[in-house]
Amino acid sequence: MIRYYTAVVIFCVIVLFVNSILVFENDVIDRNVKNKFYLIHLTIFVGVLSEWISVIFDGRPGNIKWLLLFVRFLDYSVTPLTGVHIVSVIMQEKKSELWIHWLMIANMLLHFVSMFTGLTFTVDDQNFYHHGFLYFLYPTVYMLTILYVIWTFIEYGKNYSKDHRISLFTICGFVIFGVLCQELDGGSVRTVCFSLTVGCVLIFTHYTSFVLQRNREVLSVQQHIIETDVLTGLFSRYSYNEDLKKFKENQELPEDLVVFEFDVNELKAINDKFGYEAGDELIVGASECILLTFGRFGKCYRVGGDEFVTIANMSRSELIKLNESFLKLVYSWRGEFVENMTISCGYAYASDYPGLTVERLINVADRIMYDEKRKFYQSHEHDRRSR
Repeated sequence: MIRYYTAVVIFCVIVLFVNSILVFENDVIDRNVKNKFYLIHLTIFVGVLSEWISVIFDGRPGNIKWLLLFVRFLDYSVTPLTGVHIVSVIMQEKKSELWIHWLMIANMLLHFVSMFTGLTFTVDDQNFYHHGFLYFLYPTVYMLTILYVIWTFIEYGKNYSKDHRISLFTICGFVIFGVLCQELDGGSVRTVCFSLTVGCVLIFTHYTSFVLQRNREVLSVQQHIIETDVLTGLFSRYSYNEDLKKFKENQELPEDLVVFEFDVNELKAINDKFGYEAGDELIVGASECILLTFGRFGKCYRVGGDEFVTIANMSRSELIKLNESFLKLVYSWRGEFVENMTISCGYAYASDYPGLTVERLINVADRIMYDEKRKFYQSHEHDRRSR
């Protein structure tokens, strides 16, 4: 059994060393978390080595009594501390409970005193290890630490996705099972060092996976922010440019592809007269009308201050109906600062301009829109003069 146990200890030490290299090479987790893993590795290593020495040299002849006392002190002190260090990784940025730190300090002081008094453990003159009359305090501390680990895994497991929670609880159960096997068996089955070592590796794997998922979610949010116009909620200029790149230079456009150019009329005059809140109201109102009318047929972009583009797919009959619906929607719009709104619109159907790229098709729609805008201002100026 001793040889087998020694092989297990060597295996655990090698695994801890390899995992330390993996932690060092990992560029996903930050330095603070890496240091926590190094501390876990060190704690497990000290506990494993101390337990191995106490088992191997228990009852051996020689002047080794104080060595046995010292390694028992280390074993009983650092083994519960490993659970606290593992929790510190799971809790991420949050601080652990103060009482658990005081409990670890009290546990360490108790066993230090026991080296001289035999309160929780003692070594006789034949170098045999025995429990002291206050030994029950050690399993009590051990059990409180286990309960603390379980509570923390359950509480902070809520921060993880369902899949990550299941794996997290499974790892916790594996480690606790390994610890209880040894403690409840009276020490003849040495599974603590193995379960703590494997559990540490699994926690590292789990945490790395969680950080990768969290980074993907952050990138997804950032991508959404980049692709979305803050004021209107439409797709942004960046998204517009990226989508245009998807159309190849020599790609034949679908016959039902249609592009729209929109421009809010008299925005500058509204800003000068009523302020920028009124201008923003017009821009938001225009975006709502565009999105409500054309949004289900394609993508709507805000490409400038009061300029909008829609790239969609629809039949000609749908195009006619949507144009009528859009004009009615714009005409019926009323704002808090502005009584009404007008929008100049131009569109170009791909089937009417065969061979054109999407950029050139947009240019056609842009020219038509500006013709409409010019007619609006000419008519508006004529109306003002006739009053």
